[in-house]
Amino acid sequence: MKSNTVIDFTAYVEQRSQSTKEHQIKPSDSEELGTAIQTLIQQLRQSNPFKQSLI
Repeated sequence: MKSNTVIDFTAYVEQRSQSTKEHQIKPSDSEELGTAIQTLIQQLRQSNPFKQSLI
């Protein structure tokens, strides 16, 4: 499950970077990316097998 999260996030970033080549970054784009990063960090914390704060 952890690897799927990373792969999906990587695909998301690649998709966003491709679209930003065609137009300038809008505030909503950076907000979406920020939300995606926060979600990824939450998922990493929840899936941490050591139950320690790594992030």
